[in-house]
Amino acid sequence: MKGQVWGEESWIQSIEVEYPDKLPERIKKKAVELKFSTLLSGLNNKARSSFVKVFELESFYRMSSEKSCLVLTQPVDQVGICSAEFKINLYRIIVEKLTEKGYRVFIKQHPKELDYILDNTTKLPTLFPVELWFYLTSHRFDYCVALCSSGIHANGEPIARKSEQLIPLKFFNANYVSDWESIIDEHEFG
Repeated sequence: MKGQVWGEESWIQSIEVEYPDKLPERIKKKAVELKFSTLLSGLNNKARSSFVKVFELESFYRMSSEKSCLVLTQPVDQVGICSAEFKINLYRIIVEKLTEKGYRVFIKQHPKELDYILDNTTKLPTLFPVELWFYLTSHRFDYCVALCSSGIHANGEPIARKSEQLIPLKFFNANYVSDWESIIDEHEFG
């Protein structure tokens, strides 16, 4: 078996996902469809405002129209794929490339990650589920990137005008981590 897929662990009985059919075959049997859009599409303004306050998103609710990119991070160090230093360096490279392209870079750290700071970025609240973005604000980032995350296609609704996975799923494991920096270096951002 090549590469770990989250939810594959024997102690996990089921995983709720938006698109079970897009999962690797070996995990599909645990998948239960959960349509967030059904749950969230009926939010009224009062409920929307409550979510914004609870997740401390007031400063992000009405964002400017400047060129923006959201980077979704992942706890790849905590699951043993790489070291924390390696992970943070990858994100520094990504931020640098995006900044060079003129993007204002926003970071959304995964809730399981230990906190760290990346220069030249604005951090969204860590505990905020990015899947809610579409339902809480009309702002769409120009671009969204992740190493390899299902969050990039949150509920099938756009959080950005363009989204990209930087590391192909087949390379998203410890066997190929030494190739990640060159994959990112060669990537044409934007």
